[in-house]
Amino acid sequence: MFLIAFIVDKKVAENKKSKLVNNPLIYSLSLAVYCTSWTFYGSVGKASSSGLLFLTIYLGPTLMVTLWWVFAKKLIRVKEKYHVTSIVDYISGRYDKSERIAFIGAVVVLLSTIPYIALQLKALVSTFIIITGFEDKPNLSEVKFLVAWGTVALMGLFTILFGIRKLDPTERHPGMIFVLAIECVFKLFVFLCVGIFVCFWLNDGFFEVLRKIPEVVPNEYSFMGHQDGGLITWISYTILSASAIIFLPRQFHVAIIENYQENHVSTASWALPSYLFLINLFVIPISIVGISLGLSSTDQYVLTIPYLHGVEFLSLLTFLGGFAAASGMIMISTMTVATIITNHIYLPLVTRATDQRLFTRFILPVRWICAILTISASCIYMQVVGEKYALVSMGMISFTGALQFMPLILGSIFWKKGNKLGAMFGLLSGSLIWFYTLYFPTFIKSGYIQSDILEEGLFGITLLRPESLLGLSGIDPLSHAVFWSMFFNIGAYVTISSLFKRSQSEEQIVNEYLNLFEEREDFQAILPETAETNILLIGKKKIIEEILIRYYSELEIESECTKILDEAKVLNREMVNILELSELRAVFENKLAGLLGAAVAHKVVGASGLLNVTERNNLYKYYSDTLAEYSISPSELHTRVNFYREKEKLVSNQYQELEGLVDLRTNELIERNIQLEKSIKKINTMREQLIEQEKQASLGNLVAGVAHEIKNPLNFINNGSKAILFKIDELSDIFLKGDFDQIDRLEIVDSFEDIAISSELISRHGERASNIISHMLLLSREKGQTKEYFNLKELIYKNYQLQLTTFKDKHSTHINEIIRMDEIGDMFGCPSNLGRAIYAIFENSFYEFSKCYEIDKEFIGEIEISLSISKGNIKLVISDNGRGIPENMLERVWEPFFTTKPSSEGTGLGLSITYESIRIHNGTVKVSSSQEKGTEFTIVFNNCDIKQNDKVAS
Repeated sequence: MFLIAFIVDKKVAENKKSKLVNNPLIYSLSLAVYCTSWTFYGSVGKASSSGLLFLTIYLGPTLMVTLWWVFAKKLIRVKEKYHVTSIVDYISGRYDKSERIAFIGAVVVLLSTIPYIALQLKALVSTFIIITGFEDKPNLSEVKFLVAWGTVALMGLFTILFGIRKLDPTERHPGMIFVLAIECVFKLFVFLCVGIFVCFWLNDGFFEVLRKIPEVVPNEYSFMGHQDGGLITWISYTILSASAIIFLPRQFHVAIIENYQENHVSTASWALPSYLFLINLFVIPISIVGISLGLSSTDQYVLTIPYLHGVEFLSLLTFLGGFAAASGMIMISTMTVATIITNHIYLPLVTRATDQRLFTRFILPVRWICAILTISASCIYMQVVGEKYALVSMGMISFTGALQFMPLILGSIFWKKGNKLGAMFGLLSGSLIWFYTLYFPTFIKSGYIQSDILEEGLFGITLLRPESLLGLSGIDPLSHAVFWSMFFNIGAYVTISSLFKRSQSEEQIVNEYLNLFEEREDFQAILPETAETNILLIGKKKIIEEILIRYYSELEIESECTKILDEAKVLNREMVNILELSELRAVFENKLAGLLGAAVAHKVVGASGLLNVTERNNLYKYYSDTLAEYSISPSELHTRVNFYREKEKLVSNQYQELEGLVDLRTNELIERNIQLEKSIKKINTMREQLIEQEKQASLGNLVAGVAHEIKNPLNFINNGSKAILFKIDELSDIFLKGDFDQIDRLEIVDSFEDIAISSELISRHGERASNIISHMLLLSREKGQTKEYFNLKELIYKNYQLQLTTFKDKHSTHINEIIRMDEIGDMFGCPSNLGRAIYAIFENSFYEFSKCYEIDKEFIGEIEISLSISKGNIKLVISDNGRGIPENMLERVWEPFFTTKPSSEGTGLGLSITYESIRIHNGTVKVSSSQEKGTEFTIVFNNCDIKQNDKVAS
């Protein structure tokens, strides 16, 4: 785990865009940290004692995850915008950045996490004792002690190294998350191996094991379990597990804080339920075999069954699977709790100190200490309470604690009236009831606290008995605690929020959150033209640095301050206006929120004087004056606001109707997406093969083209040579006679004429072959030419004049020319290569003029040349009014040896050389043509290296 985490962290640091962790599969697997040693060992134990009740622990998450698209994406948006660090930070930030709510939430997180970590430690210690054979040793207690505290040290070290090494906890932890995903795959593999061993090695198959149920299971073992209040218990377990998958602090961290992209949630909505199904596939068969073997400790069936049958390798693998399941949860939970305690208990206390710097400079070491203390407290809880409780029972205490956050978070999304006062009293009352009815009794039942409160009630009042509060009895203690904690939590939250109005600051926060939730843009920012720029920035910068020095080293302060000013768009400014100062304050507070939490950051920035009383009043006055400019009375303003609110509701209702129609297609689209992913993989493989084939085909086509083009002149040369040899033979016969008559003389003259014609043919086609080879050499040497700065405008004009002069020597006609070329300076490149490219374009234009003039002596050619530069990109356009290029040939003009000219007038390589030369100069070339208007070549050189020359400077 250490090695994998180290390598992944290094890879992601080298490449921030790496998809190693930023992909939906790793995200979905990391969410399976929900399946701890509770799942690995406790599910079988629960199934062995309470039937199918264990399924509720996974039914709830399955139902909740399929609905994640409703609210999880909204939470992710808030996290990204406001640098949310934890579930407590989200709640305090939404409810007016309240330190009191954050403090209550931090205490609840700490108390609810301790039993859960204790559960993991208990599973690790008990399974270690079994696999090492220390069960019957006299020094068993010493071994348990050493194993427990050794695990504490190991988990604490790993958490610090890979989870608490950055000051800003909103920064992601790719190494740890990747390790979590690997652990989740491993524990699933191991559990399936044990299930296959039990069903197919020890028995004759999965269904054969199920047929043994009537033989080995007691009569009272029912579908709902044999505990009292079966149906109510099922409902309670389902509600608790549904909330735990997102509202457990560690699950919130993995699902929201560590999320890279919103769309990963869509993959998780089907991948996580699939994982939960697979890891529970063999729970019932394993429990049935364990009961049939008469094993005592139901929580250890997964390990003891292969161990008793002498399969040592599988036993060791099972122990490691359980270790992976427990260690992943311990690390993430410890990291999350350490951040929450530091930000919402430690920092609010030290910010009240006179010299804060003495305490705030050591935030990271404080988080390390908190991590060690959290795991240590869990170890102590395990030793005090753990021996009296099964794994599942300990876990449900934590689930009920996490449930206290559900009303506040769901209310923040779906109920606009929820406010700070209601949230604070709701969380406080629900948490106190949870502690009194479920947490506190564990200490009494373990014998750690001697008290008769369970029987007689607090102060001897029977209505205050923890497990039958206000006389409610007949249900199990867990359902009892869930009912009363939610009754007081939701009741206080709704009642007080309805009775009291929100403050102005909280109203603003609610509107900002709603804008994010509904994916609508906020009101357009007020333009600052009329705001007076009269505030010195240097003083404000000094205030920011004085705050940053409390948390960062002196070397980091300048860098962090520059980032803040740059994000606020006031970097390198001396003066700012009141609107820009307000934006700077918001950016700075958002930055600190990622470091300290929303509540502490708001308090620190508010007390800093970054926006003093005078400036705050000026800001209010500016907004008031701006509103007054519209000359709207208060009643008219309210009327308009209400109108737009009603209009928004109407649009929202229509949106929901459309959303319902879209939902009908969702499942079909998911299936198609899976098929598309498979198809895309096949297409990528085929594409790679096609690319290779195209390379070979292109090379073959090029060779074939070269062979074909050279073969034609060679045929002429060969035929001409044979004709000359034939005539030489005829002349030899005539000269051998010695005596020439008139006929012989005529034949000699004809032979010499034929020889002259053949020689001229050989010469002409030899020259053509030479030209083809020269052009091919140019194509092959394009990349090797020396580059320098040259004047592109002069190069274009020189090549244009060369073609114009050649044309006028042959034809006595006029050319209308429009030349608009800006002075762009000297361009860095290869002038000879680029010159040939431009020359080839002009050559084609004047060739067309020649052909048009031959057809119509009244024809007047027109050519237009424009050269311009914008943002470092040079654009050259050359157009003519020639005959144009047929549409079906436009795509082939860049191919080597393709030409519409007769073979004696062109090789078909000119535009190929043009295309390659421009490409090498980081340019693109496009051609458009019609037989009515002519042809236009557009060349763009991107991100050019330009050096100003004397002409540009003047």
